[in-house]
Amino acid sequence: GNFSDGFSRRCADTDVCLQLADAPAPYHGAVHFDHLGGALIVLFTVMTGDGWTTIEYWTQQASNVVSWTYWIIFVVGMNFVGTNMVLAVIINKFSQAKEEARIAQSELAGSALLTPRADEQA
Repeated sequence: GNFSDGFSRRCADTDVCLQLADAPAPYHGAVHFDHLGGALIVLFTVMTGDGWTTIEYWTQQASNVVSWTYWIIFVVGMNFVGTNMVLAVIINKFSQAKEEARIAQSELAGSALLTPRADEQA
């Protein structure tokens, strides 16, 4: 029969739609937005870029056609944030290495100044 739960798409009279309230979520129930934990796992999976288009298609079929805008913005935004985090770590490590090299060089220069020369000892 045709149904509409008020949130999903309404089935056309020419379509045969079934309400699958008790149907398991995809990937043996791992992909769902039923609670915060499940939603965060799905968003983390999408953030890594692993199979995000499949999840986007499922949400598009389950809700409405414009849900793709959310997924595009999320994926591009998370890739931007992830790239910035990687660059920040690299820059931080280079700064630490540069500072350690500067300290080591100043210690070597300081010890060379304090060491008496061989010609002064004679």
